[in-house]
Amino acid sequence: GDVVRLTSLSIFEPINRELVLLLWSSCTCSPGACSRVRNWRTSMLARALRLHAAGDADGAIAAYRATLLSGAAHETIAAYSNLGSLLVAEGSFAEGLEMGAASARLAPGSPDVLFNLANAHMQLKRDEEAASTFSRVIRVDSTHAPAFNNLAVLAQRRQRPAEALAHFRAALRCGPARLALVGGAAQVY
Repeated sequence: GDVVRLTSLSIFEPINRELVLLLWSSCTCSPGACSRVRNWRTSMLARALRLHAAGDADGAIAAYRATLLSGAAHETIAAYSNLGSLLVAEGSFAEGLEMGAASARLAPGSPDVLFNLANAHMQLKRDEEAASTFSRVIRVDSTHAPAFNNLAVLAQRRQRPAEALAHFRAALRCGPARLALVGGAAQVY
């Protein structure tokens, strides 16, 4: 019935929110209990992540937007955060920051969400906001080597070599497994 039509919606077609809500409301079970609806939500986020990883920005953006329409809280956070990062990377700065801020409001204690938002600020050369948000990441996860690394990069950008060195050393203290996330950028010679 209607739920089957919902699962066949293409993410490459414009998403009609009213249609999605109509199909959702015509389901005879509650959305939380209906496995087909739940699988559609999960498959939309999984599809968005696959497309994003494959470098298909347009497809990933459409799939993240479809995930946001699903209303699943834990998937909404990931969709907002990743969509925000992708939009900033694609040049849609205002909307990207809006999405990143929305994810941070929904998950203020998530280091990944905060890190994505801080990176968006950093990419836009909003150094104060970036530094403040990277510091929030570290307050949540004191072993977040990429956040320490990016604080070091910001310090270098501001001509503060002693501060940069301290942050690079903090990244190194996080350990080899955490440092791998940095891609070896935090090297102190």
